[in-house]
Amino acid sequence: MRSALSVCLALPLLAHAQSEFPDCSPHAKKPTWNLQEVTFTERQERWPDHSNATSEVSFLLSTNARPFVATCKATQPWTPPNRIVGVWYPCDMPESAIPSDLAWFTFDDVTGKIQINQTYTCWEYARTTL
Repeated sequence: MRSALSVCLALPLLAHAQSEFPDCSPHAKKPTWNLQEVTFTERQERWPDHSNATSEVSFLLSTNARPFVATCKATQPWTPPNRIVGVWYPCDMPESAIPSDLAWFTFDDVTGKIQINQTYTCWEYARTTL
């Protein structure tokens, strides 16, 4: 009896929670990601006593789990020969994203490797058993 009462009390909360999140796509359990319009530029300025350099990467990030595209861009200044690696940059999320939808990336301009960490939230219909 106590568990049935708990389930009855939880159902309105589940309905309210569902209204705050978009529905999951069928691909949410095994998502894939796409990077489009990837650009990389590097600038170096040399003077007799020192030099400066800047690396910049930008791309569009999408996933088949949610229908939006994030814009990712970072500029990394460095002083040759010392490069900066391991800095995580936030991507700009579109207006259709909810506050818990986030994407971050880091890039290594020597190897060309881009690492992405993306979080998205969607509602998967609960299968309630009594």
